[in-house]
Amino acid sequence: MDDAELTLIRTPATTALAIKHILAADSPERATAATKPVIETLVVFGTGPQACIVVESRQGAMREAGDLIPARSVEEWQQVVSH
Repeated sequence: MDDAELTLIRTPATTALAIKHILAADSPERATAATKPVIETLVVFGTGPQACIVVESRQGAMREAGDLIPARSVEEWQQVVSH
């Protein structure tokens, strides 16, 4: 596995872990092991490969949330949300 592949795994894993701990600190019952954390909006800055993976991993780790993905163009935004 090269460094780029490792980054594509490490970044969303770290993001999901950070979200879990932030929610647990805010409200322990919102981030229990038995339920998926609840958030209203996830903001992902950037539209590169890591953004796609973060959005995909969020779908498995959290209940439905709105995604806010700032992008320079509609095409870049569509690339992320189509994953």
